[in-house]
Amino acid sequence: SVLSKIKNAGSIFIGKYTPVPLGDYVLGPNHVLPTGGYAKFRGGLSILDFLKFIDIAMVEPKALESIAKYVQVFATCEGLTNHYKAVEIRLEKK
Repeated sequence: SVLSKIKNAGSIFIGKYTPVPLGDYVLGPNHVLPTGGYAKFRGGLSILDFLKFIDIAMVEPKALESIAKYVQVFATCEGLTNHYKAVEIRLEKK
């Protein structure tokens, strides 16, 4: 079948009763692909491609105490001991 040979596509519309405008207006799939060859490793564009996400973190002192040991283990395994020191110094100031 032709379907098994398709490697890169935003959406695949199968059959004579599945025109592309159905994807545009009512079905939900987006057939618009990103440029620059990105279709090789990702699907069609979505609204999320036009949003900017910024992560925000805030930890209370007691929470820092309870998770410090995990940071120490990861930092030590990665050889990034100063990452743990950033936690340790905050615990000392408490």
